[in-house]
Amino acid sequence: MAAVLGFLSRPCCSIPFLLSLAGLGSSSLVQVLQPYRYLFLASGLIFFAASAYYTFRVRGALVNKIFFVASFLPSAVFIFLPYLMRQPFVFALLVAMAIRMPEFLFAQGPPIITDTPILLGLEGKAVMVRSIFLSKSQLYQDGKKISDSLDRSILATAVPVVVPYNVTTDLLVGAVLPLLNVRSRSTAGRVTSTGLGDISIFAKHVFVQIDDLQETFRIIGKAGLKLPTGSKNLIPPLGTGSWDASIGTVAGWIGKRLGLYGDVSYTFNGSSEAYSYGNTFTYNAAVGIRLSPAVYEAYPSTQWNLYLEALGKYVGKDAVNDVDNENSGGHTLMLAPGLQWIPSRVLLAEVAVQFPAFQSLNGTQLGTGFGLVAGIRLLLY
Repeated sequence: MAAVLGFLSRPCCSIPFLLSLAGLGSSSLVQVLQPYRYLFLASGLIFFAASAYYTFRVRGALVNKIFFVASFLPSAVFIFLPYLMRQPFVFALLVAMAIRMPEFLFAQGPPIITDTPILLGLEGKAVMVRSIFLSKSQLYQDGKKISDSLDRSILATAVPVVVPYNVTTDLLVGAVLPLLNVRSRSTAGRVTSTGLGDISIFAKHVFVQIDDLQETFRIIGKAGLKLPTGSKNLIPPLGTGSWDASIGTVAGWIGKRLGLYGDVSYTFNGSSEAYSYGNTFTYNAAVGIRLSPAVYEAYPSTQWNLYLEALGKYVGKDAVNDVDNENSGGHTLMLAPGLQWIPSRVLLAEVAVQFPAFQSLNGTQLGTGFGLVAGIRLLLY
């Protein structure tokens, strides 16, 4: 509710003022819009990042910078700091990044998991191959951890092959071909499925591009379509059997050695026979620091980048014959620190670990556990 109320109270409380002129109350509007709170939260984070960017990139304006920091301190001290103290690894990573910030550490490579608004360039062709390991073993009931008498666990290994191609400097299209291995275990035994998953096609278009000396700011729109190519009849299944369409946007600012990225997308999930899948809202954010070299003496030079990413997903409930499945859907937030190595202008290698920071699942479900992403990207000409 606070996410919606905070959004409605900006800018300059104009929305509550207009509501009062119309004889309406903002509290009732908040109740109506509460199911869409994650959309308002993501929008607020984007506006906050944009405000920070334009505040600190302007030379001078010391009073503005002081007021910005002062307004953010209460949230940082009373909300984020207590959480980070319970996550010592992430806290130590953020402290290390903050210590180096005065030296203007800026990143160059794209985020490892979060999408990037930087396209390949005219006639650019590339291929990206990576391995993704994701485990599920902890049972949740109404968002709380419980013991599982069936001792269930799932380990999924995906090898998606991504092939993007630039049609023009502002338009990129591509496809994702996932190879899957899914292993399911319980007291009843073990089963494994291996094969091709659901293929996806996508397109990206640059809408905003502002280039300055040693920095760039870009916003792109993107759309995708998932095809039901994976088998849904295997146990465990390799596909959903549904056609799913998605739409979203990606923004990013890249300076000398720092990169800030964010992307949001909404997926309209389809149905297969009598089973309908809940729609998905995804929001990701990433901050990257170029660890080495501190200063380019020759270009290109071998490059090391450090990334910290937040990966959020809100999934609606599935339905069977138009009746909601109460044991489906929910909200998950993952944190993913990672390291990236770029030895040349055509090759990139990267690795990131994922772990859950927050899970609020409906009914009784297996929650997402530890994950690992590792792969390479190769730019072809």
